[in-house]
Amino acid sequence: LFQSVQQQKKWKDSETLWSSVIEQYPQAYYPYVARGRYYNAENRPKAAWKDFNKSISLYPNVEAFYERGLMLEAKGQDKDALSDYLAATNGGLRYPKAHLNAGIIYGKLGDRNNALIQIKKALELDPDYSLARFNFAVLLKIEGRTNEALTEIKKACELEPKNMRYREMRAAIHTDLGNNLEAIRDFKTVIQENPKNEIAQFYLGMNYHAIGNKGAAKKHLSRAKELNYPVPENIKVLYDLN
Repeated sequence: LFQSVQQQKKWKDSETLWSSVIEQYPQAYYPYVARGRYYNAENRPKAAWKDFNKSISLYPNVEAFYERGLMLEAKGQDKDALSDYLAATNGGLRYPKAHLNAGIIYGKLGDRNNALIQIKKALELDPDYSLARFNFAVLLKIEGRTNEALTEIKKACELEPKNMRYREMRAAIHTDLGNNLEAIRDFKTVIQENPKNEIAQFYLGMNYHAIGNKGAAKKHLSRAKELNYPVPENIKVLYDLN
């Protein structure tokens, strides 16, 4: 009992707990990952970086590569982060987050083919990974594969029906496809959640314009202009917004 009480006192926080484990098992790789995560959350990046490197030196594990990749990406070192994310995908474990992050960086670097490959792999590992569905839809939209993008964003919205970012993307894709009534429905929901969303206000107005509802179009286009959205000059003239 005395030993248990002492151990409880020793493990009063994650740093103490994992430092104690490291002291007992200095060659175990995972405690360094866990303590590094704690240090990173506590805004102690140098200590976190040291622990992740130590973990990798003991055993090249996916968790440490992934965490180190997050740190590199946060510092804007995308190519180095990509290298670590890819290392995290080669460990044999199911690590969809690493595939997603690798895909996002490929996209930022302009390599959309590899971006699609990586995010698709994330979804193969976890079909219910809503953030991967969202990013897959974004890439497909950029690629002009709009119907496929709609399929993916619908799945993301089903997984997270209250996520307004996903709903706004679904509305944007409906707009691209000319599905104005569906787009209006989604943009209205987004605006109910955040009336100061100038992008949603503008595109809601443009969808009303597309179906000939000039009153509603002017209302939302005017609001978009008030929120400093760059409304095109021809639309300003058409709806007397100057």
